[in-house]
Amino acid sequence: MTQEKKRYDDERAARMQDYYENSGSCYYCKTAGVSLTECHHCGHLFCLYHVGQRNHDCPPFVEAAKRERRENADLWAKWKKEKEEREGMEGWFLLLLFFALCGAFFIYVMPSLAQQYKPCMDNTTGQTCSVNKPYFCAAGQLVYSPERCGCPEGYMVEAGVCQKIQYRADGTIYGSCSANNTFCTNGSLILNASACGCPTGYMAEGGACQKIQYCTDGTVYGSCSSNKPFFCANGSLINNVSGCGCPYGSSIRQQGDRCIDLNQPDIPSFEQSIHDMINQQREENGLPALALDARLSNIARSHSEDMAKKGYFDHVTPEGVDPTGRGEAVGYICSKTTTYGIAENIFKTYTYGTTWYTNGVETSRDYLTPDQLTEQIVIGWMDSPGHRQNILTETYDAEGIGAYATRDGTVYVTEDFC
Repeated sequence: MTQEKKRYDDERAARMQDYYENSGSCYYCKTAGVSLTECHHCGHLFCLYHVGQRNHDCPPFVEAAKRERRENADLWAKWKKEKEEREGMEGWFLLLLFFALCGAFFIYVMPSLAQQYKPCMDNTTGQTCSVNKPYFCAAGQLVYSPERCGCPEGYMVEAGVCQKIQYRADGTIYGSCSANNTFCTNGSLILNASACGCPTGYMAEGGACQKIQYCTDGTVYGSCSSNKPFFCANGSLINNVSGCGCPYGSSIRQQGDRCIDLNQPDIPSFEQSIHDMINQQREENGLPALALDARLSNIARSHSEDMAKKGYFDHVTPEGVDPTGRGEAVGYICSKTTTYGIAENIFKTYTYGTTWYTNGVETSRDYLTPDQLTEQIVIGWMDSPGHRQNILTETYDAEGIGAYATRDGTVYVTEDFC
């Protein structure tokens, strides 16, 4: 081995000498004039493309490879042996632990369990209730335990012990509520609203049962009637908008302490607001205000109602009677220096603006307020030349306003002048 090593070293020295003398070339491809690298096994010079080629004679490389394989085989054998020894020790340890636990169970636990589940003298299985209530079988001994096992028939648990149940003649147990909502105490039935409630026809009030009183519509005293906004107070139904609210309906609105139906305006206040706005128009045009004549208002109101009920819209009735004729029929004569008879404006509208539909079915309406209705009517007259002339005639000094609203929200208004 020493001679072979010496021969190898001599050949390597000769190659290195040849490299330095002839500028060197790749031992594998013979390419010269390139960067060369020495093999650390055999000492030959190789270009960058052939460094590490394994097909040249390189005894040190072959020896290094054999040595590496031997070392790897030794390491594998050592690791396998250590693994087998470690697994063997772990198996023995687990087996010993298993037997130790089994021994501890049989030595310490089994006797305790056997004692705990030992049957009692009445053959009751351990840790169960005896048929002889209220006893419980624990470690072979019968233990008094009403709360766990209950009491014999005719007894009840009270303060942790079994007490004999006592009954009244009606079958009510002492200390409980009877069928008629009274309480049994010391053999007597008493009213106890907090514990038993109250009998039919009574209600709990201040801890006592008070006889329920009703108003004429069946509303209990001190509560709101189903007929809003009424409240049952001392047997009488009184209006209580703030406490009970207003009836249900898309056109019903609460206004302060009043319920107003936008589909049915308050006629007197509605007529007054129209009259006030008419005088405002006259004042803006330099004319004196008109007086609101009650007789003329009755004539106008009757005509509005007649148009609504007979289904027409005209100054002349189906019977052919004009405004002057309607006035004369009730003894009202309107005679001025230059004119004779009653002049008249009429208007037909609705208490709502837009109607909403879903799948062809009406779902809601946008209702107008009384002020919006008034403005719609008066502005409508003022935008019509004939009606405007009646409103702004200087010789007229009185008028009557009459309105009528149907259940479907149609509004008729008549204005008569004299």
